[in-house]
Amino acid sequence: IYPGTLKSVNCFKLPYTAGYPAVAGEGNWMKCLIIAAGKGSRLSRKGNSKPLIPLLGIPLIERVIRSAIQAGIEEFYVVSGYNGEQVRPFLDGLAARCSITVTHIINDDFEQDNGVSVLKAKEHLSEPFLLLMADHLFDP
Repeated sequence: IYPGTLKSVNCFKLPYTAGYPAVAGEGNWMKCLIIAAGKGSRLSRKGNSKPLIPLLGIPLIERVIRSAIQAGIEEFYVVSGYNGEQVRPFLDGLAARCSITVTHIINDDFEQDNGVSVLKAKEHLSEPFLLLMADHLFDP
């Protein structure tokens, strides 16, 4: 997607232990829902798909996912909408490189508020989950 600009970062997982018991190898990992459906009009000069806009060579959504991996997440549900046909293949490649699961959820009503994107995931997530935005960076 951005030839020659993506950096390779090692993936590693730690068990999630803040309120959810997790033991490595037992599959007790918290799920994560990432909202990546909006147009990103304020960043449109930087690229046509906000989740894929690189920051120091790494797309925003990849930074979010790698931070979540460091916090112990290994199962991701990503709601895409605007330019989702670019985001989904990128995430499939990232999932393979990082040995994580990414389930794609499509929101055709991406011009609505973020709550609509969260509701699109309700059939996939019935237990507590971590909610992240594709463009909100954090330090695990």
